[in-house]
Amino acid sequence: VFLYLKKVIARDMPGKNVHALRRDLLSKNEARFYQEFSGELRARGVPLLQAPLVQEHFSCLDKEGENLEEQLREGAMLLLLECADEGFMQTSPLSFDQATISLSLLAEFHAAAWEDRDLLRRAYHRLHPTGSYWMLDRRGRSELQNLKPVWQKYLEAFHSQSPDFMESVAVWVAEQLQPSPEDDFATLMHGDPKAMNMFLPSGASTKALIIDFQWTGVGYGMADVA
Repeated sequence: VFLYLKKVIARDMPGKNVHALRRDLLSKNEARFYQEFSGELRARGVPLLQAPLVQEHFSCLDKEGENLEEQLREGAMLLLLECADEGFMQTSPLSFDQATISLSLLAEFHAAAWEDRDLLRRAYHRLHPTGSYWMLDRRGRSELQNLKPVWQKYLEAFHSQSPDFMESVAVWVAEQLQPSPEDDFATLMHGDPKAMNMFLPSGASTKALIIDFQWTGVGYGMADVA
């Protein structure tokens, strides 16, 4: 059996602002996923790799005040994960059949926690209250502003609307994609299901595997594929 070691060592990261550093240290979420949720999801039939060892030191994320960057540099995680065997591969972009297999895996993942209020309440408090890397508050308002010149044609198409049309709609959409554990259709979402977070079958198996649960939390399943 081969094992993969994932290391997140804040002191080894390049210089960045506090917001970006804090965001990169949210591997805390992945540590908690493997410690508290992966076994339960595996028991429900979700194909997940096992993590025989998880060590994390992320108490720095709860700190505020002066010298915050120095305090955040104390963050670290070691995740020992079993490797996918030779029957799997990674590739990008995906073919139609590969995309179908990937979507089937996401459907299994979502179905395992679908409207399970007890599991979702635990996930709300132990993982991200709202899953997904592609959330407005995680990407930052500055990134939204940077989209305006890039999307000039988009803005021209909506020239009759207010100049703030895109920003106001983005805020509204972000709010609609934040269900509570009690809401209909709420489930556990992966949060960043790109091709490089999928191991696709290359042999006889028809099952894929998914990795990287840094942005997993409560959400709507369709937000994983939007």
